[in-house]
Amino acid sequence: MSEIMNTHIEGLTNSRPSPWQRCLSIPLQRISRDIFVTDERRILYARPEEIRYREPVHEITVRIATSGDWEKLYRMRPVLKKLFVRLRKNHLPVIIAVFRNTIIGHSCVEFQPEYPFYRFIALRPAEAWSHDSYILPFFRGKGILSMMYACKAELLTNWGIRKVYVDVPAGNLSSILAHEKLGFKEINRMIYTKFFFCEQLRFTFPRGDHFPWELKTG
Repeated sequence: MSEIMNTHIEGLTNSRPSPWQRCLSIPLQRISRDIFVTDERRILYARPEEIRYREPVHEITVRIATSGDWEKLYRMRPVLKKLFVRLRKNHLPVIIAVFRNTIIGHSCVEFQPEYPFYRFIALRPAEAWSHDSYILPFFRGKGILSMMYACKAELLTNWGIRKVYVDVPAGNLSSILAHEKLGFKEINRMIYTKFFFCEQLRFTFPRGDHFPWELKTG
C-alpha cells in the first residue's frame, strides 16, 4: 500500500501542466490582475523647508515644464498622458530634469483641496501631494530626485504650502530610502484596492493611525 502511495505522490510532484493548461492560465492571470488589484503603499511626509537636497549635477537643469515640454512628456511617458493633460489644464506644475535639451525625469505635485487625491484623500489648503516621480534608468543615483524636490520645495514654500505628502509602493525600498534621505518620514501604511469593473469604485484600508494625518504630523 505504501509503495502505491509513494508512486502516486511521486507522479503528482513530477507532473507538469499540459500546454492547454499553460495557455489557459496566462489569460486568467491577466484577467484577475486587471479586474482586482491590491497595492500596499507607505505614506511619508515632510515640511518643504526641511527637505534636504544635493548640489546640482553638471549639465543637468531642473525647472517647471513649459508649453514646449508637454509633447515631449507625452512621448516620454504615454501611460501618464491623461495625468499630464489634467495637470496642464489645471495649471499645476510638473517639475522636469533636463540634460542637453532632453527630458530625463519628471515629478508631479498637486495642491487642490477640492480634488481628493486617489479620490478619497482630501488635502487641506496648506497641504500638497507629490507623486509620479520618474527618472530614466541611466540617470538614476545621481541626485536628480533631490534636485527636483529642491525646486519643488521652493515652489511650495512660495505658495504657502506647509506639508507635502508622498506615497511609495511598499516594495520599492530604493525609493523609500531616497525619500527618507531627503527628510521624509513615514506616517502611515495603506492598502489600496481597485476594482476595474468601475473606475469610481475604490477602497482603502489604512494601517496604523487612521486619518486625518494630523494625528502624526500635528
